[in-house]
Amino acid sequence: MRRSVIVCASAVTILVVASVVSVFFFLPTSQPPEEEAIVRYETVRQELEDILNVNGPRAALDRLTVIASSDKELASLCHGLSHEIGHSTQEILGFTGALAMQDDVCGSGYVHGVIEQELANHLDDFEDRLKTLCPPDDPRCFHGLGHGLMYVTQNHLPKSLQQCRAFSLTFQQIQCYEGAFMENFEADSVAHPSIYLYPDDPYRTCRDQPEPERGVCSFYFPRYFLRIHPA
Repeated sequence: MRRSVIVCASAVTILVVASVVSVFFFLPTSQPPEEEAIVRYETVRQELEDILNVNGPRAALDRLTVIASSDKELASLCHGLSHEIGHSTQEILGFTGALAMQDDVCGSGYVHGVIEQELANHLDDFEDRLKTLCPPDDPRCFHGLGHGLMYVTQNHLPKSLQQCRAFSLTFQQIQCYEGAFMENFEADSVAHPSIYLYPDDPYRTCRDQPEPERGVCSFYFPRYFLRIHPA
């Protein structure tokens, strides 16, 4: 009797193990969320690129606006996608031609992308181009330079801020700081990663900054805080 009980128990154990193994090996596989986001980002980026090549940047930005308003996940990637349109347009039309069209979709990412690509195309004479790119009284352009600096330094915030400090006028520096901090806090892990974001201590990015950088950082910090702590 005892032996038969043991045999039955062993059989049950084998069946349970077999069931677990079969479930483990035959469950449909799925991509991690970040990989899925990368695939979706690249799919939309290619769609926008195709529209841009056929119908121009205005049509691509209009399509991005529709996508961002109807898809919450892609809305969070909108800033990076609008940069992509700016990059491509600068390559096609040149800096002046691309900048002639202004658009505020996704936090003015298009204009930032145009300036980013212009700086990236002038790495050999970067310092000279940085000094001559903006009219001295154009705050929007200096804001875009902050974004551009983050782009060419691969989101190295301290290096970007150091370059901003080189501008001669205070308002030029502050506008540049704004672009750099905005770019940092708009970063995402898919298309636009930054190592200067700290989910466990969100204000850390600003805390160690001198003034006026800390004040500018504090102004843009809520964008990141609300993103990681949605209402």
